[in-house]
Amino acid sequence: MLSQVELTPADAVAHPRFYLTDGNIYFLVKNIVFRLHKSILANKIGFFNDMFSMAEQTKPLDGFDHQHAINLNGADIRLDVFEFLCVFLYERDDVDQPTLDYYVALIRVAHMWNIPSAMKYATRELPLHPGFTAALKIQLARQYDIPDWFDSAFSELHATAIEDITLEDADTMGVVTLHKVLSLKFEILEFRRSIAYNPPAVSHSYTCTDNPECSKLWETFWWLGVAKQLLHKDNKHSLAQILRKADPSKGILSQMPLRCFELTVHDLVETGFNNDTLEIEAIFKSTALKELKDWVKQLGV
Repeated sequence: MLSQVELTPADAVAHPRFYLTDGNIYFLVKNIVFRLHKSILANKIGFFNDMFSMAEQTKPLDGFDHQHAINLNGADIRLDVFEFLCVFLYERDDVDQPTLDYYVALIRVAHMWNIPSAMKYATRELPLHPGFTAALKIQLARQYDIPDWFDSAFSELHATAIEDITLEDADTMGVVTLHKVLSLKFEILEFRRSIAYNPPAVSHSYTCTDNPECSKLWETFWWLGVAKQLLHKDNKHSLAQILRKADPSKGILSQMPLRCFELTVHDLVETGFNNDTLEIEAIFKSTALKELKDWVKQLGV
C-alpha cells in the first residue's frame, strides 16, 4: 500500500534527471525523490488517474512538496523500473538504443499500472531488438498476459533446433515451457520415425515383370529419399508433398517401372497413408499449446 502520512526521510535526495523544476507532484522511490507533472501522469497512467480521482473525493493527497512526497515503496515498484517509466514519459524520442531492460520494464509497469500507451509502444518495438528471443517472448506473454505473443513464441520455440536452445533460454522460459517444447519435438520425431522406418508396399502394375526387384528399388528410394527428408530437422513438407515432388526419371527411381511408381504414389496419397502428416503434427502442436495454456491459467500468472 501507499503511504500518505509519513514525511519524506531526511536523507532522500532529488533524482538527477527527473526532478523537474516545473513539476507539481513528488514521489519517493527507495530514497530518491521524483518531481513530475500530475497532468501527464493522470493522462497516461490509469494507476495515477485513479489515485488522483480518489484523493479528490476523500482527502488531499500528499505529494505537494519534497517533504511530503508520495511514498511508492509499498507499491511493488523498483527504482530502475520507475526511472524507465519516466524515460518513456519524458525522453522517449531521445533514446538512441533502448535496451532490453528498458522495454521489459515498460511492459511490467504498463501491465501493473494500466498504461496502454507504454504497452503498445514496448510490444511494438521490443520484437525489433536484436536480443529479443522466443524464450523471452513467451515468458513475457505468460507473465504479463500478451496472448498474441504466446502462440507465436511457442511456434518459434518448436521450430528451434534443440542444440540452439541455450541455458539462458531454458532459464528464461521456465522448466514447464521447456518440457512442453521438448516433449512436442520428441512426439513429432517419433511420429515421423514411425513413417520413415516402415516403407509401404508397392502397388505393382500388371505389366511389372519383376516384383521383388521393383519393391527393392522402391525401398531404396524410400530410405534414401523419403525417410531422409521426413527426418530432417528442417523438414516442412508432408509425405504427400515429398512423394509428389519425386522425379521418377532420376536416380534410383529411373530403374523402377514408371507405372508401378505412379500407382504406388497415387494409392498412398489418395488413400491417406499418413499423407496429411503436417496436419497430424499441427494437432500435436495445438494440443501441447493448449496444455501449456491450461497450466498457465491454473497457475494464475
